[in-house]
Amino acid sequence: MSTEPDLRLTTAAGLETYLASTRYASTSIETVSGGHTGFLYRVVLKEPLETGEKTVIVKHTLEYAAQSIIDIANGGTPGPGRITLNVERMDFEHEALELVNSNPELSTIVRVPRVHTYDPHTHTLIMSDVAPCRLLSSVLQEADDELVSRIGRALGEFMGKFHKWTSLPEQAAARKRFLENTTSREDVLRIRWQLALAAAKKYHVERAWMEDMYLAGMQDGQSGTVICMADFWFDNILVSTQHDLAIWIVDWETTRSARPELDVAHFATAAYSLVHVHRPIPLMREFTKAYKAHMDLDETSLGTHAGRDMLSFGVVMPWIRHRDESIKQPIAQLGVELLEAAHTGDEQALRKNPVLADIQQMSLLRQALRTRASRSNIRPEESPPPKKSYAKSIKSVASVKTLAASLASFYTSKVPGSVGTSSPKRRRSPRSELGKPPFASKNPELKWVDGVEACDGPMVSGVSTVRTLDERVSLVVHHFGEPGERGVVFYGATSVSGQVRLVASKPDPIESIEVWVTLKSSCTFSSSEPNALELRATLYRNSGPLEPGTYVFPFIFDPFPESVVVRQEEKKNVTGRPLARVLLPRRVGFIRVLSLWF
Repeated sequence: MSTEPDLRLTTAAGLETYLASTRYASTSIETVSGGHTGFLYRVVLKEPLETGEKTVIVKHTLEYAAQSIIDIANGGTPGPGRITLNVERMDFEHEALELVNSNPELSTIVRVPRVHTYDPHTHTLIMSDVAPCRLLSSVLQEADDELVSRIGRALGEFMGKFHKWTSLPEQAAARKRFLENTTSREDVLRIRWQLALAAAKKYHVERAWMEDMYLAGMQDGQSGTVICMADFWFDNILVSTQHDLAIWIVDWETTRSARPELDVAHFATAAYSLVHVHRPIPLMREFTKAYKAHMDLDETSLGTHAGRDMLSFGVVMPWIRHRDESIKQPIAQLGVELLEAAHTGDEQALRKNPVLADIQQMSLLRQALRTRASRSNIRPEESPPPKKSYAKSIKSVASVKTLAASLASFYTSKVPGSVGTSSPKRRRSPRSELGKPPFASKNPELKWVDGVEACDGPMVSGVSTVRTLDERVSLVVHHFGEPGERGVVFYGATSVSGQVRLVASKPDPIESIEVWVTLKSSCTFSSSEPNALELRATLYRNSGPLEPGTYVFPFIFDPFPESVVVRQEEKKNVTGRPLARVLLPRRVGFIRVLSLWF
């Protein structure tokens, strides 16, 4: 191949000449969409490769972006000049693809394109063509929850393993190398922060401390504990469902050493912005579950990265970019709330933010399981008990005899043909009294019962349910249930929050919009029973007509009470004490399904 840079590689005709004397000589070349910072082509080969491939993808870069990301942020309007980017970023994409392909244990579903050849003089990469496939953003808008869950698990497993693998001591040289990607570490990171600051100003959510956070973020980018893809969002992920599920992650030129939260936050930003205008999907829940089997995340760092990306990219995602400003404003608001929570160290605000709800909920679950395991002295299955601990349990002759007798009894009762074998007697299972509260005739007191454990950790609502009342009005409720579940689920001491979304195509004489929450006190729901608690919020009140447009009315209620009075449901009440006061627990126990009207 030519050793001189060729500006004609920015055109299909120039590329055809460049490839003419190589094994990649073409019969036709077409431009591939999506190459924002490089020039991307699909080449139909004159002769198939040894692998049987008849097409390849060619990517070429120069010292500027093919399409300015600032142009994208401006809705496609050209900005003042092109962005200068170090042309050596293509070297890092080549090395990143080779690195991932060197470890086939990362995933059997998620892959990256295979490199055929790389010309470092012209910064031209020739790689495998993974077509036919579709952008993840398109697939998610049509897929059912089962497919979405499979995609989330596969991507979470891949990225968790990749981050874990590249954090190991034996990958120190690779981390050092990718820290040299100054285009990603400095230029692209600076653009992200500048776009975030500009969006904060545009949507009137700027804060005085943001400039300091920007400078701290740039300093933080000078190091890293893992190797990050650093551009991990939906349109860099291609999906094929023609046969078995296959996923490819492309566009690795910004790969650099960084905190793992960089990749996860960017992915979460894309996920939330899509759900913001689409139906709730289990993508992030399944992604996080699979990811956290391999890697943990720092809450504050995650909040910082996600807050910045919600402001810089959340408002310009392809499915958001051309929508009304009333759709973008809540995204920007959530972004600044994340940054503020990270800035002040407000862990509760970080956990309540819906952008990170699924991630934080899985973190709390893992923490609870670890705490319970440590309290119960449970060790991992693969770890044998310490010899000293085991020796203590059989340190006396008497204990050894007791153990032997127990084993003999088990053997003779279970092994056919052994002496003493007999069929065990059938006994009626005893009725458990575990968790049964003390009942009273009136004014019951709240008392702890056996089997109930206090848990003061905050709950995070990780599911959003959308109920469409008609073509104009829909209700979004954030709660603790499962996707697709009927009704909405809450726990004691948690709050109901959500949005009322209204589309007015013409002046609409709406006088008020209200949200009602009612709570029943019995163990079973009955519409005829009086409400134990009733909450109401007025979101809009006006005597004049509502002007045409799209409106979003957010709401959040005060937390529910810690406990309620319930009536025992036994058919025969021989005690004359039908009432008891029980907790509405934060994590386990009784779940109340609430109905909402407005």
